[in-house]
Amino acid sequence: MSDIREINLTMLEQVLLTQGMVPAEDYASSGTILCNGGIDGAQKERVRFMLSGARHFQTTDTDTRERATRFWRAELSPGKEDGDTGEE
Repeated sequence: MSDIREINLTMLEQVLLTQGMVPAEDYASSGTILCNGGIDGAQKERVRFMLSGARHFQTTDTDTRERATRFWRAELSPGKEDGDTGEE
């Protein structure tokens, strides 16, 4: 199991996305990082150093990475609390 507490909005925006990477939506159980095809071994090692739960790197299409990016931005957005339904 991967600890999603390792991921924050700054890491997502400034580290992962700038390198063409984003955690899979099921990162907590899979440890998968989605990436474009241009990721080298040094980049993978840096990500593994920062995210100890990153176990797999999977090359995916742009649409899949964009969907995962939207998911993580929503998950990590400020003001979102566990159990928040958005209703008053």
